[in-house]
Amino acid sequence: MAYEIGDIKDFNVSKEIRHNVDLPMFIQYRLAATQARTGSTPIKSHHDMSDNERRINQVKGLTEINSAMRQIIDGTASRVKRKSKKRWEKQNSSLDNDDDEWEKDETTDYFKLKELKSFLKFAHEQMRIADETTSLEDDFSIEADIDGKKVVKLTDNYYNMLEDLEDAHEVLDDIMSRCGIDSMGMHEDEELTYKEQELAFIEAVKEA
Repeated sequence: MAYEIGDIKDFNVSKEIRHNVDLPMFIQYRLAATQARTGSTPIKSHHDMSDNERRINQVKGLTEINSAMRQIIDGTASRVKRKSKKRWEKQNSSLDNDDDEWEKDETTDYFKLKELKSFLKFAHEQMRIADETTSLEDDFSIEADIDGKKVVKLTDNYYNMLEDLEDAHEVLDDIMSRCGIDSMGMHEDEELTYKEQELAFIEAVKEA
């Protein structure tokens, strides 16, 4: 099939639209990950925070990471589903399968994406329970009285959840890469200031 100049123009416009929709989602994840690791927020660096404020923001960053990844999944699920189905049909062209059977294949990116979304829902529920219950065993931070001062300390639950979320992001990033959906050259860099990140975002959009 031959493509006319108008077809190519429409394709490029569509690609640019997707670029401008996807990029903020990936940047939002990066900012959330920075907050969880360092405590920095878009309006205040961790260098300007007290230790207690920094640690409180780090715990909040876990929720931000979860939300950012769920947003990426929701924003790309239809594309992952379409590409996964095409890939599966090509690999199983000799089989006589019904239209829904491919979704049961645990090796497809779409199946992995749904599993990942289920994990993030579970993680979100764990964070909600920790926030709303009086038990300290499931908390991600605790207050300790040291020399008459209240000190916020991060618990093993925090570090375990951060590691689980970062592992989940590796899976998500692999899925995005295989499906041709990526961060448009935006890589995580904890040394960047938020102003630098904002400028990098603007430049990336201009170059789209």
